[in-house]
Amino acid sequence: MSRMFIALLIIVSIVAASCTFSTTGNIADGTYDPPDCPSGLIVAKQTATSLTLVWDEVDNADGYILYRSISGDAMYSQIIQSDVSDTQYNDSPLISVTTYYYKIQAFNSYGSSELSLPTSGTTFAVAAGPPETPTGLRVSNPTESSLTVTWNASEGSKGYILYNSISSTGPYYLLYDGPMTPVKNYALPNKTTVYYKVAAYNANGRSSLSDWVSGTTLAKNHTYFGGLVYADDGQFLGVINDNEIDPNSLANSFGTYGSQFSTYSIWNEYSIYGSVLSSLSAYNSLASSPPRVYVNSVFYAYLTTNTVKIPRLDPDSVALAIGRSDVIR
Repeated sequence: MSRMFIALLIIVSIVAASCTFSTTGNIADGTYDPPDCPSGLIVAKQTATSLTLVWDEVDNADGYILYRSISGDAMYSQIIQSDVSDTQYNDSPLISVTTYYYKIQAFNSYGSSELSLPTSGTTFAVAAGPPETPTGLRVSNPTESSLTVTWNASEGSKGYILYNSISSTGPYYLLYDGPMTPVKNYALPNKTTVYYKVAAYNANGRSSLSDWVSGTTLAKNHTYFGGLVYADDGQFLGVINDNEIDPNSLANSFGTYGSQFSTYSIWNEYSIYGSVLSSLSAYNSLASSPPRVYVNSVFYAYLTTNTVKIPRLDPDSVALAIGRSDVIR
């Protein structure tokens, strides 16, 4: 074999191992500049139902296309096409104890790089022990007599136990045991700081308690007492006070405006003024036209669960203030 032929073979081998670009144009004169092959593709984190992949940024890329396969030799399917700012991806949900294979390529307006060499990761088995401690415990939506507590779901949990205390050091008392969040802590004194901890549990046991977080109820403000409530359609909906025998009071559980069965009551969850579906309702959190409260003939606040409406009175807070804990939702 001649030396010239050997040299040609070496050149051909080098070209075959480099990136192949999907372009039309003259690369040699700089008209086009496709991206390089992404490097550093690895599985950085594993759980029973997800794999997190990271890779190195390519300078002249507009984005990346990630492919996945259930076999290193099988066909790869595209799972994402990301922006250039993204150099990681959490692939979820996946099957536990399963190996997945990945390849990646970069692209810009001039073409795409060659696919990277494959990398793989295997999801863990479903944990046999108790779930992890919930994260993201937080307190929001304070009123004069309530606080709302939420947290992030803990993988593998069947339920949560929430505790509260009036001191960060305890003692802590059971407030809630169940599967759902958020939890609303009612019947609290005004202007009071309350501390919370949460744990998750499943059939295998309970997690450790989270660190505490706290929230403070609002100072008592009954300047809206005596306020008249009107629906956006002009219908009178009663007076805000704690007089249980006033026929117009929201506190009168037998009155036209205080009964849970009255057409004109915000406490009636089936009326257009109390339904969670009606745009005129105090209890529709997306209501565009909730009831209004007027004090001394001047607009005071919207009576609504829609937090976008400002100023706002929460109907459950009003219910507690006038002694109607029976209508709280």
